[in-house]
Amino acid sequence: MSTQMWQLRPSGAQNEGKSVPFAVLRQAIEDERVGEVDEVQGPGEAEWLTVREHPTLGEYVPQVRRVSTRGVDDAEADMTPMIDVTFQLVIFFMIAATYSIQKTLDLPNTKPDPEAAGAVTMEELEEQNVMVRIATDGSIFVDDQPVAAEDLVDSLRSATRSRRSAELVLDVDDEAVHDVVVKVIDAAGAARIEKVLFVSRVES
Repeated sequence: MSTQMWQLRPSGAQNEGKSVPFAVLRQAIEDERVGEVDEVQGPGEAEWLTVREHPTLGEYVPQVRRVSTRGVDDAEADMTPMIDVTFQLVIFFMIAATYSIQKTLDLPNTKPDPEAAGAVTMEELEEQNVMVRIATDGSIFVDDQPVAAEDLVDSLRSATRSRRSAELVLDVDDEAVHDVVVKVIDAAGAARIEKVLFVSRVES
């Protein structure tokens, strides 16, 4: 019987299958290389039956299926990426909590000081200093010449070359936007102007 040829095909196939000696087929069933739902046809048989349903081969089907198990060590999660992320978050929050940038601007007192020296006229200021006026609509004038914000640094550098002292007198309209004032003062620093004075008009 071990040399008899059997026909074997996968479950649901419609072909004639392949011829396998009985001994090889039995060993393949025991080794689970042939499944219990694969179809077989014995010598002289006209009907295809599954391996488990066949009266000759059913006894060779293993009763306990082999189950591959993973070791305990393989199932443990790798904590290294989580630890790295935790340290990065800790560093981020430490920097965010302790590091802050504060930009302050020291402005002179706009109220006249009664003990200060006598007031000077605008003509006297214009003779010795760079005059910058900021209009209500935010327009900037350097020595009565309109200047765009992006050209302000170059204009201030050019104006200081004809002055004896590197001082800037800032005449700001009461309704002018504060952001424009800050831009002018920043431009003065970039032009290496050492002092910025604010015009404070007093009634005569």
